[in-house]
Amino acid sequence: SNHQTKSTQQKVEFYESKARHYQKLSDLQRLSPPFTSSTHKGIPSLRNQGHMLTIYQREAKRYEKLADKTREELNQDSNLSVEKKN
Repeated sequence: SNHQTKSTQQKVEFYESKARHYQKLSDLQRLSPPFTSSTHKGIPSLRNQGHMLTIYQREAKRYEKLADKTREELNQDSNLSVEKKN
């Protein structure tokens, strides 16, 4: 049970870390210059600010939800183990 709690806590920390990472990318993207039309060897640049900003924000929210869900599972597991002890 203790091992499962640690691994679940590690998942929560991992998801929170990923959420922070994508939030930072979103913040940086928001502050970066707008779309550039320059090309490299005939390939259009992928610096479409709005598109990438949306992707980063969506990923940040997704990882926040995963962290919340995993945290709830951890709390439920903790509550069950307390009940079993009583």
